[in-house]
Amino acid sequence: MNNLASDAPRKTSVSRIGVQEMTRIALFTAMACAAAILARFGSSVVPFSLVPFVVFLAGATLGPRSGAYSMLMYMCLGLAGLPVFASPPYGGFSYVVTPSFGFIPGFMLAAYVIGKVLEKAASGVREEALESALEKAPDSALQKVSGRTLSRTQGRRERVRTLAAHFIANVAGVLTYYSIGIPYLALILNVYLGQSVSFYRVLQIGLVPFIVPDLVKALVAAVISRALASAGISPQR
Repeated sequence: MNNLASDAPRKTSVSRIGVQEMTRIALFTAMACAAAILARFGSSVVPFSLVPFVVFLAGATLGPRSGAYSMLMYMCLGLAGLPVFASPPYGGFSYVVTPSFGFIPGFMLAAYVIGKVLEKAASGVREEALESALEKAPDSALQKVSGRTLSRTQGRRERVRTLAAHFIANVAGVLTYYSIGIPYLALILNVYLGQSVSFYRVLQIGLVPFIVPDLVKALVAAVISRALASAGISPQR
């Protein structure tokens, strides 16, 4: 009887965490839908999109699994017929044969990669902090003052390192969705639409106009996600 009573809070806690995670996933799915709908302009082949910005935040804030799930839900909503994609026909299963569709599954994998990179970075930081704490045991008042000064310096360095980690993770995400989106773009243009388009021309269509704006989005998202992590809004372990 006592065992059943002690297990009850534990089950409630697991259930609550599951609901919170699902809510966060749904929130980022909604943000991706809104980003695609509110910024519909540019080329009809590969349109400008704010969805990558949401992908960066989802991977960093939700973690690899939930970040990928949020983008999977976004893709499923669009393929089910909701007009949440960035270019015509905006939704439906026929969107699979549009040239830019490859970027959408790419977003899902990118969110996973971003979350994984940040997981590795956070693990390394925790190990370094533990080693540093074990090595330093100030005894005198002078050592304590020096320790506080060193702590402030390390705090600044840590903020810079964390921001760099978030930006590097986002860049890895950019490379991930382009590595899927660009070959898919070439495949649809050359095979399905029957056009003779060189790979260099494909890069001019799908990469060159967007890579710099995407890197700017990656940097802005890194600043925001680092701030959210500092505020305690981070992936649930």
